[in-house]
Amino acid sequence: MGTPIRPYVVVGVALAVLMTAVSIWLTLHPLLPQPADPFSTDPVQIKVGPAAWLINGLASPLAVIGLALLVLAWIERHWALLVFIIVYLAIGTVQSNQVIHSSSPWFFLPYLLVPAAVLLLGAAAFARFRPTTEVQPC
Repeated sequence: MGTPIRPYVVVGVALAVLMTAVSIWLTLHPLLPQPADPFSTDPVQIKVGPAAWLINGLASPLAVIGLALLVLAWIERHWALLVFIIVYLAIGTVQSNQVIHSSSPWFFLPYLLVPAAVLLLGAAAFARFRPTTEVQPC
């Protein structure tokens, strides 16, 4: 296979370093107010600006996956993948900004399964509708 891997490696390392730095900074200087009791079932209305909401959403692990796939779509110039990744990033950004009010030990499960299902369905659709290539005899 003649695909150059250098762009993927460079972007992967850059995203890992950048997102680690952003995560450390957001841990020490949170943009969203943290509730005193995260397992309280009493809903609290938190009002933040759109910039804080977007930064917090794009600093999540789901966004790192989406940003890496966004670079893949750009390098490969694949427009269908670009549209799919934008939808995935929107779902990840919305989900990572939701405040969870639950005493259940399984409260995190929907926040893992929804993006996983989106990625699996997207992978199945891209596998199903990929262009056929003929193998050349040697």
